[in-house]
Amino acid sequence: MASQAKKITYTDITESQQAKDISYQQSLEEKALLAAIVDSSDDAIISKTLDSIIMTWNHAAEEMFGYTAAEAIGKPITMIVPPELQHEEVEIIKKLKAGIRIRHYETIRVRKDKKRIDVSLSISPIKDSEGRIIGGAKIARDISEQKAEERRKDEFISMASHELKTPITSLKGFTQVLLRRFKQQDDENTVHLLSRMNWQLDKITKRINEMLDVSVMENGHLEYHKELFALDTLVQEVVEAVQETTQTHQIMIENQVPVQVFADKDRIEQVMMNLLTNAIKYSPQVDRVLVRVETDTTGENAIIQVQDFGSGIARVHQRKIFQRFYRVSEQKKQTSSGLGIGLYICDEIMKRHGGQIKVKSEHGKGSTFTVILPCQDDN
Repeated sequence: MASQAKKITYTDITESQQAKDISYQQSLEEKALLAAIVDSSDDAIISKTLDSIIMTWNHAAEEMFGYTAAEAIGKPITMIVPPELQHEEVEIIKKLKAGIRIRHYETIRVRKDKKRIDVSLSISPIKDSEGRIIGGAKIARDISEQKAEERRKDEFISMASHELKTPITSLKGFTQVLLRRFKQQDDENTVHLLSRMNWQLDKITKRINEMLDVSVMENGHLEYHKELFALDTLVQEVVEAVQETTQTHQIMIENQVPVQVFADKDRIEQVMMNLLTNAIKYSPQVDRVLVRVETDTTGENAIIQVQDFGSGIARVHQRKIFQRFYRVSEQKKQTSSGLGIGLYICDEIMKRHGGQIKVKSEHGKGSTFTVILPCQDDN
C-alpha cells in the first residue's frame, strides 16, 4: 500500500517562518545584551585570532591601554607586550590551541604612552559553531595600584624589621646577663620573670626574622646553602628541641626511615620548627602530636608528616593558608598570635628545593601537613 505524503499547508509554512523570526530576534537581543555588558565592563575585554591579531577591543581596553578601537583592531596584540615579555604571547597561543584556559596570570603590559602597568589576565579559547578553536578572549584587569601597595608594604616591613632587630638583640643580651646573675643569687622569682621576658623576646625575634625572610623572598635574594645530611636525624633533633619547650604536648615520632637529602639544613629545620609549633598552638585541647619520616614508593622523595588532633582547617581555607599574610578566620579568634606568614615561608622554602608542602585536614578533627623533599638532589 503506497504511503501517503503529508500535506504541507500555508499555515505550516507561516508558523515555521514565525518561529525562525522569533529565534533570530532572540539571537539579536542576546548579542546586543552581550555587547552592552562587554562595553560597560570596567575590565579590558579583548578578542584575538590564533595569529595574535586583535578582533575586538572594548571601551575599558581603550582606557587601560590608550589605543582606540580603530587603532587596535587588526593590529597584533604584541603591541602592548614589553619586548622582554614577547615570549609570553607564544606560550599563551600554545595553550589556547590546546584548549587550556589561563586564569589570573599576573604580568606587565605597555600603554600607548609607553607607561608600564601591572595586569592580571584571564584568557579562554574561542570556538566556532563546529567546535574548532579559532581565537582567544582575554580579560585584563589593571592591578598596578595593588602591586604598588604590596611593594610599599614590603619596603616598610623590611625597613621596620631591620630597625627593630638591633635594639631587640641588645635587650636579649642584657636579659641573659641578668638571668645568669640572679641564678647565681638563687633569686627564683626574678629568674622566673626574666625567663618569661627572654621567652617573649624570642617570640619577637622570630616575628622579625619571618618578616625579613618574606621581604628577601619577594626580592628573590634569599640564599640557600645546600649540603648532604640525614633528614631523619635532623627531624629527631628538632622534635627534641621543641619537646623541651612544651609541657602540654607529647611529640611522638611514629615512624622514622633513614633518608639522606641534599638541601639547606637550616631552612628545612625552619620548616619543621614552624610545623611543630603550629601543631601545638592549634591543638590546645589535646596532648599529642605525631611525626613520621619515610620515603615514597619510588624512593625518590623523602616525606615528613606532622599530624595534630586539634581544631582542623575548613576546606575553604586549605588552598589559601600558604598565601602571604593569610590567617584562618576561626584561628583569629583564638588567643594564639601570628602574622600569617609562617606557612608562606615554608611553602617558598620547599618550592626552592624542588619539593612541596600540602595539608589534609578535617574541620574539628585535626590536620596533617606533608612535606615532600627530593632525596639526594645534588643539582
